[in-house]
Amino acid sequence: MPGNPLNRFDSDWEEKIRVHFADHIPKPIPDRNTIVTGYVVANAPFGIFVDIGYGVPAVLGDVYIGHDQQQKMDPHWTKPLGTKICAKIGDDTGQYPKLHQWDYEEWGPQHLAAEV
Repeated sequence: MPGNPLNRFDSDWEEKIRVHFADHIPKPIPDRNTIVTGYVVANAPFGIFVDIGYGVPAVLGDVYIGHDQQQKMDPHWTKPLGTKICAKIGDDTGQYPKLHQWDYEEWGPQHLAAEV
């Protein structure tokens, strides 16, 4: 059974990231707007962390709810651990590369069908 069956963020999300990437060797992140696939390794209060195969965690933030709404509702952006994600590379100048949510109809299906 995948982790996070109740669609909640992981209270130990930082530890999950540390453990998952402990043996990974960082590689250069692709250029901005490159389509990448990966899988969920942790659910944080502000988004999900994804292993996109470059040795560092990437974060897909919840861009659809504001801070006030976030306090009033369950974190609907969380995904079960291991869920395959397709996104575009965004800003890579921070602590973690940021991912952009994507338009499923435009370019999602062919990338989600590919192996991660």
